[in-house]
Amino acid sequence: MVGTRKFDTDEVLGTALHAFWRDGYTRTSIPQLERETGIGRQSLYLAFGDKKQLFLQALDRYVDQYIGRSCRILETLPPAEALAAVFDLIFERMDRPENPRGCLVTNTTLEVEGADPEIEKSVHDHLRRLEEAFRVALRRGVADRSLEPMASVEDEALMLMAATRGLSVLHRGGYSPEGLVAIRVQSLARLGLSDISVSSEMPASASG
Repeated sequence: MVGTRKFDTDEVLGTALHAFWRDGYTRTSIPQLERETGIGRQSLYLAFGDKKQLFLQALDRYVDQYIGRSCRILETLPPAEALAAVFDLIFERMDRPENPRGCLVTNTTLEVEGADPEIEKSVHDHLRRLEEAFRVALRRGVADRSLEPMASVEDEALMLMAATRGLSVLHRGGYSPEGLVAIRVQSLARLGLSDISVSSEMPASASG
């Protein structure tokens, strides 16, 4: 039937996500997306909108798979365990060859800051969601005494945001594995937690 889609939109969105993640929003062109997805420009626009709308949908998928998972960990696990698990998750992703270039949200923050208000707002909304998840976990930990009292839950949540986002940037820049592990250890130590995670060592490929 004329006008019927003959492609899997979920699969195409996944391919587009990988392209944006690997090359960034600006450098990923429509002709490149056509080549990699095997879908013509008109079909892409009909299914997803323009390049920016396709990127925003890809970003939402990334967040659900990655930052969303961190938020769910912080919301459901006991606070001390959750905080360690979020760091473990970051290190686990660093060792996956299919993860092209660090954190897409962090990369996009650096790329489009001040250049595109709609993308900038989407990025900031996703980061605020993660910061709030840290705050809630910290409040629960103080309340159940699994975490030491702290002067400001808000400040500590911001520090954890900076540490977890910074790990992705430093890993992308080839920072030493020992240094990345030290950030993790010190971030937990600030909260009175020993390095209780299952993964205590940085993956060997993390400096790549």
